[in-house]
Amino acid sequence: MTRSPIVYLLFLFSGITALVYEVVWTRMLTLAFGHTVFSVSIVLAAFMAGLGLGSYFSGHVIDYPGANKSDKGLSEDFGAPSLLLVYGWVEILLFFACSIVSLILFKFSTVYSWLSFFIPDFWAIQNVVKSLLAFALISAPAFLMGATLPIISKYYITGKTTLDSRLGVIYGINTLGAAFGCLLTGFFLIANFGILQTVLGAALLNLFVGVSAIRIYQEVRKTNQGLRFPHFAMPTLAWGQQQRIWLIVSFVCGFTALAYEVLWTRLLIFSTSSTVYSFSMMLGVFLIGIALGSFLVVVVFRSNLNLRTVLILLQAGIGFYVIGSLYNMELLLSTPWNSYNLQKPVFVFSRYFADSSALMLLPTIALGMSFPILIKMISGGHEHVGAGTGQIYGANTFGAILGSLITGFLFLPRLGVQQSLLLIATLNLLMMMYLFRTGDYFTKTLRKMMTVVLAGVILVVNMGFPSDLLDRFFMRDSTGQKDIRKLLYFEEGLTDTVAVFKDNYGALDPDAKRLVTNGVSMSAVNFIASRYMKLLAHLPIMLVDNPEEVLVVCFGTGQTTGAAAIHPRVKAVDSVDLSGSVVRAGNVFSSQNYNALKNEKVNIILEDGRNHLLTTQKMYDVITSEPPPPRTAFTVNLYTKEYYELAKKHLNPGGIVAQWIPLHSQGKQEVFMHFKTFLSVFPHAIAWMPVANEILVIGSDRPIDIDFGKLKGRFLDPVVNRVMQDIKVPDAFSFLSNIWFVEDQMNHLAKNHTMITDNRPVVEFYLNLGDVIGVYDREDFLFARIPFKEVINHISNITYEEQKQLESIFKGMDLYQRGVMYGNRELLLESLVQLGGSDLVRYHLQASSRQVSILMQEVRSNPSNLEALLNLGHAYYQIGEYEKSFGLMKIILAKDTAHSYANLYAGYNLMELERREEAKAFFKASTQNNRSGFGSVMREIALADLHAQLDADPENLGLLNAVASFYNIKKEYKKALNYSTQVLERDSLNKQALKNIIFGYRGRGEPGDVLDYGNRYKMVDPGEINLQYVLGEVFAKTMRCQQAIPYLQQVIKKDDTYRNAESLLNGCLSYQTGGGDTGS
Repeated sequence: MTRSPIVYLLFLFSGITALVYEVVWTRMLTLAFGHTVFSVSIVLAAFMAGLGLGSYFSGHVIDYPGANKSDKGLSEDFGAPSLLLVYGWVEILLFFACSIVSLILFKFSTVYSWLSFFIPDFWAIQNVVKSLLAFALISAPAFLMGATLPIISKYYITGKTTLDSRLGVIYGINTLGAAFGCLLTGFFLIANFGILQTVLGAALLNLFVGVSAIRIYQEVRKTNQGLRFPHFAMPTLAWGQQQRIWLIVSFVCGFTALAYEVLWTRLLIFSTSSTVYSFSMMLGVFLIGIALGSFLVVVVFRSNLNLRTVLILLQAGIGFYVIGSLYNMELLLSTPWNSYNLQKPVFVFSRYFADSSALMLLPTIALGMSFPILIKMISGGHEHVGAGTGQIYGANTFGAILGSLITGFLFLPRLGVQQSLLLIATLNLLMMMYLFRTGDYFTKTLRKMMTVVLAGVILVVNMGFPSDLLDRFFMRDSTGQKDIRKLLYFEEGLTDTVAVFKDNYGALDPDAKRLVTNGVSMSAVNFIASRYMKLLAHLPIMLVDNPEEVLVVCFGTGQTTGAAAIHPRVKAVDSVDLSGSVVRAGNVFSSQNYNALKNEKVNIILEDGRNHLLTTQKMYDVITSEPPPPRTAFTVNLYTKEYYELAKKHLNPGGIVAQWIPLHSQGKQEVFMHFKTFLSVFPHAIAWMPVANEILVIGSDRPIDIDFGKLKGRFLDPVVNRVMQDIKVPDAFSFLSNIWFVEDQMNHLAKNHTMITDNRPVVEFYLNLGDVIGVYDREDFLFARIPFKEVINHISNITYEEQKQLESIFKGMDLYQRGVMYGNRELLLESLVQLGGSDLVRYHLQASSRQVSILMQEVRSNPSNLEALLNLGHAYYQIGEYEKSFGLMKIILAKDTAHSYANLYAGYNLMELERREEAKAFFKASTQNNRSGFGSVMREIALADLHAQLDADPENLGLLNAVASFYNIKKEYKKALNYSTQVLERDSLNKQALKNIIFGYRGRGEPGDVLDYGNRYKMVDPGEINLQYVLGEVFAKTMRCQQAIPYLQQVIKKDDTYRNAESLLNGCLSYQTGGGDTGS
């Protein structure tokens, strides 16, 4: 009977659906169980156990001898047409089973939350319950999925010829479908349709496959005869000696395959980072390798090679390749990098594929070749291919389950990646030896002797293996190769590989350290990082009347936990983190986290933060959360609406939730999505921006009362005052000056944007969400800041004099943020004056009080240290103390007249002191031994000459405009504005002066002044394209799209390639019609 080739396509679809279910169900269940290693492992174990059992039982049933006798209406054996009918009905059953299971899992968190009240608070009992629930929900549909491979194998394989030609193809097609399913789910389906829609779509595909298979059966039989199952009998476990050998080999293949997958994944995330796309590519390449191996085995079958010999070579090849890779890991895998930014997706995904392929492809091809070979060896012929497939698949799956669990829970945390890989590779080599020993090569005596020799070789390989091959590989992160001498802590733990390095900030921040997890810089201890991390605790605690119980989600460096616990009014702090390694590393940061791990108030909980909220009955006054960036794989669960709803349920009346929203690792649209999601649960919210690039949002279900009198009183507590002084927030004025948005601004920014939910975790699937926020997009957040007069409406019990003082500091923080954003020293100096010499600003100017003190001490103890003198002089220059700086440069030049940097900064200082003719001599001297700065030096000399001309002719408008243009080029916009204003005093519509002023205010990030002078410029040249663009741009970036659109349309009409006018216009049109993004 002819077999329909369409069934191959149906079986491809079946493979696609299987991986969709595995990926989606794992996400769904870990929402309830928590995204811990154990939770993920038991979900996958339940899935794989169902596959293995289904395959084993199905293979036995279709090969049961009584089947043919019971089906007397068939002209051929039961496997001919009836198996296709059985396959169709299995797929239809899968449609119903998977739909029901998916709908249950979609709301399973609610059920599990209720069940958790009856489960004792003991980890062993909780894990047993999780295992039972996972197996109860997943194993039945997985059993049906596993049953399909023996059925289709039996359907297609009717003789020796088809056994050789089709066995590998069948498994390869199904595995290729699994690879497609993995990639489609990770790259497209969930992002565009949502989690529930994706899994129900997969169920519909099962229905299509089932109906199609039945229709093919009916066409072949020309009948509508109903389904008849064969007789069923329990399979026996009585296997012959050779069968046991092949089952053992299959078990080891499964064990090593999943063990390698666990270990390879740990290595790959050091190169590709931890994103949903990198994980999808890793699994996709793993499955593609197995599929390719299955296809290639057809050539082996046709070559009539000794299959035992082929298996020996495959096992040897896998083992030696893995061992060889340990010697060349830095060559195989690219250096770590930040993959949150997808400016070039094709390049990024090609890199994912190249890294994954270099490490995994060849071994997985060998593993893929082994599977069909083992089926053929154990079957003995086509008559028992169903049972053979079931037996090999079952043993392979059982090995895979154990390989995954033992490697993840035992080998990796106890031995580390290198020793674990060596151990698994040794197992492959031992299997090579076992196959040789049990074969019929040479004589029995010679085989024994050669086995001893092989065992000796394997022993020598293990004994002589260096223990530090991966040290340099692990000493890397996205900033480059780390100096192992600066390593303070290292641990290969259960969930991640954690390292702590001393950062090279020099005298600016001598205690700076960095926490690196899986090759990604995840957190740090330095002044800027410490300021916002500690404020994540201080902000809500200082604003809550009775902050007795605090929950910190994600321990990190422990600074938020320690800051919360040090408050006298706080009685207990629960700090939740998935990683025991990260928590243990907290001891390295003890001086910065107030020794949090030894604070009696702190209770460390090693659990998923969301799962803790789901299962605990405890109520909190403050819940603060700083998960990894949202584009990191699987952290979106701590940014969704459902997560915030859980937090709200555990918040006492008047309590506050705080959430970190980074600007540096996601796109602008995503930040607006965070605002919308947060506000949907906490309608009363305030966003703070205490440092550049970090937003802290606090929210409550009732208005947040900022009583200025109470706040001042809380700063009087000596402990509170001391810790707030540490982060340069010395009083209530500095505290409140960090307010950036309230709910009105956030609602306006979030208008029409998508909400982040468990079903649509859009920020994790960021392929179409734009680049990571840069300076141009950060402007939108700075321009949209709440006006001070509206801030005051949210503060009670504050006097008029206090309002004026707060307004001054409020403006100073605005200057600070713009100065940092643009990297503009002039703005930072203005901020420094406005904020009374704040060390926050001085830190960014590389002239902190501590740095200056350290350098002064070094200079006093070693006056001949020219480097210390230069650094001290540079620090004084940075904060505008030019006389002091120049004095230090002269000391250096007295000892080394040719010192290029001392000459250069002597010139800079003299330019600022308006001693420009003297400056020229120093500038010229600076280029004699260092030509690298020749261009900037010549610019300074030209500026000095221009000033000389202006001094001779101070009324010359052309010279005034020229000087203003020169300062604009140097980004010293305030100076430029000074000269341009002098021109306008003499000629109020001077075109060049107006241009310079508009350029200057645009460079300073002052949109109001840009628009004011832009309107005046329109009186001179209303059709000028640059003016129209600037006005349209500023209106768009200040969310006034109705006014922006006409200007941008005029620009595009004249030049449709002008800068990013089209992007701005499209964004505005989209915003006006409900699309959300302004496009800027």
